Amino acid sequence: MKKKIITILLLCMFLLISLNSFSVISIENNKSKTIEDNEPPEIILIHPQTEVFYLLGNYFYTGINKIPISLGKTPIEVIASDESGIDRVELFINDDYIGSMTEVDYPTDGFIYTWSEKVFGFYTIKTVAYDTFGNSNLSEIRILKIF
Repeated sequence: MKKKIITILLLCMFLLISLNSFSVISIENNKSKTIEDNEPPEIILIHPQTEVFYLLGNYFYTGINKIPISLGKTPIEVIASDESGIDRVELFINDDYIGSMTEVDYPTDGFIYTWSEKVFGFYTIKTVAYDTFGNSNLSEIRILKIF
């Protein structure tokens, strides 16, 4: 009878130690996992776009102009996404830094800026999206801006 009790106790201790070791290994494995993200974020320039004429912030599809033409205010709208999240989107006009926006600024509607500077000529609008791991991607378009 004593042998049976000792055998059962030893078996229970072995099971408890085995289960405890398994849990510790699982926890240690979870802690040691490192998430890596080498993929750049996706970035889509919604506005301005080709074959569109912008008049005082409103836009009309023409189907004929190969570059956007803007008279007055020009909407600049960007959608950026990445599995790790978007850190920021930077805006440049002719390589001049205009500013940056974070996901907190425009969490659902994308990143929006109204270019209201009164200028005349051809300009390049460039947007650069950065994810939380520092990967980046850019989108750019050439535009004729009149006022």
